[in-house]
Amino acid sequence: MHKLSLIMLLFLTGCSTLNSQFDCPMRPGIRCESLDQVNSRVDRGEIGQEMLKTSLPIRKRETVLPIWIAPFEDTDGNYHQASEIYTILNPAHWQGHTSQEV
Repeated sequence: MHKLSLIMLLFLTGCSTLNSQFDCPMRPGIRCESLDQVNSRVDRGEIGQEMLKTSLPIRKRETVLPIWIAPFEDTDGNYHQASEIYTILNPAHWQGHTSQEV
């Protein structure tokens, strides 16, 4: 019983020092912030502006708009169910400096 207590004590002391390796150092930076905090900083423009200054190309997605078509009956008496079609409002494009500026 005494050996078991000693072994358990050794395991517990090992676990107490393990957590110190993952503690955040008291330095400012992104590594010590939660994802919500980082996302808020990006939304406010505090992070991410460096990429625009370094001429890195960024690919912007296209903007797609769904259009709902209501059900209807045509002139021949045919019934058409409700449906959706999609249209591209803004095509995908590269954002950043053009080749003439580089």
